[in-house]
Amino acid sequence: MDMDKIETRSAERRPFEHYLRTGQWPAEPLETKFNPNHDPANGQFTSGPGGARSGMAPPPAPHPSTPRTPAAHLPTVRPAAPQASTSAPRTRPIKGYAETGKDGWRKANDAVFEKTADDFNRQNGLKPGDPRHMDPQLMKAWAMVESGGDKQAFLSDPFQVNKPGDAATDKLKLLKLTKGQVMTPDVSAKAALVWLDHKANPKLADGHGGLTPKYIGLRKGFERYNANTNIDKNGNIHYVNYPDLIFSLYGSVR
Repeated sequence: MDMDKIETRSAERRPFEHYLRTGQWPAEPLETKFNPNHDPANGQFTSGPGGARSGMAPPPAPHPSTPRTPAAHLPTVRPAAPQASTSAPRTRPIKGYAETGKDGWRKANDAVFEKTADDFNRQNGLKPGDPRHMDPQLMKAWAMVESGGDKQAFLSDPFQVNKPGDAATDKLKLLKLTKGQVMTPDVSAKAALVWLDHKANPKLADGHGGLTPKYIGLRKGFERYNANTNIDKNGNIHYVNYPDLIFSLYGSVR
């Protein structure tokens, strides 16, 4: 009798005999494989000694296109030079008030006028064309009327809002200033706009027994801001001439 066939049949029957005894098929052992071949370059298994990885496609051949230009030979791209602004400056010299040489101090407050006007417009939601909208050039003309002939005054209190002997208590209280306070152009400009806006919005009878602020216009506001009742050479009260002078300078930009 062939002993190999007997051993084979016995090995095949063992699982069945185990099933008859226990009612369960025995678990099959895991199949393991051994591959002695690997790529010496990276240690990964291959399909043959020293060969490439099994199942991996060979690297693509270089595309027959125009070779890349080395970085050193690429053309230099320079950023475009910034274009000079063509818009006119917002504050400009005013006719009759020189700003060159020894008179250069008259342009020292231009940035203050621009920032103060911008802040006032933004805080009050004002756009160009609104009656209360403030133009920095108008502020400059206004400052020239108040102190354009006095360097010291122009560089400290250009709108003369806290002029000694000319500052009422109610005015100082509203503007949050003190008598004799050291002034700066910035403080002066902000206070001037608050006082002008206050004067241009007096509280008037509302017809219901109360008083309500009502805007009466920039001209009337300037008149009440000045309030000087002296008679000028042209026979008019000074506070009437005051806005005319400001508006004439505002329209006479050099």
